[in-house]
Amino acid sequence: MADDNSDGDSSAQSASDSGSSDSGSSDDNSSDDNSGSDAPDVATYESTPCTESARACVDLAKQQAWLLDGQGNVTLGPVPLSSGGPGKETPVGTFHVQWKDKNHKSQEFKLPNGQGAPMLWSVFWADGGIAFHGGSVRRASAGCVHLSDADAQTFYNTLQLGDEVQVH
Repeated sequence: MADDNSDGDSSAQSASDSGSSDSGSSDDNSSDDNSGSDAPDVATYESTPCTESARACVDLAKQQAWLLDGQGNVTLGPVPLSSGGPGKETPVGTFHVQWKDKNHKSQEFKLPNGQGAPMLWSVFWADGGIAFHGGSVRRASAGCVHLSDADAQTFYNTLQLGDEVQVH
């Protein structure tokens, strides 16, 4: 709300600033609000399919994801992703971050040497081991949301336990 200075709050500031300016007759200088002109345009949740309460947003149809700051502003995205394939679809709905593991190894998928497949920068948010994690954004997952390693690291470093994840 502090950045919403385009309506009522700006008139109070305009009135205090207008004492130093002899700009004419009417009190319309609140419509000449230049206070936001130096601020960069910030994408908001309205540019995503999610609501303002989401901290992470996924659009399965467009295979895109975003991070939001908790006040409705996009801090990352849209970034490409891959989601679950046929029979292993990524769940849709509202979830919350349950746990995180920077160097998680899959219990479901094994490498040829028998080790669990790496799921770097995992942020788990749905039952059944569904997570954001580093992986191929060109190949379907088994239900998780694959992000590039760099994006997965940002999701890992940004999201906290309990943060809301919305998947559409």
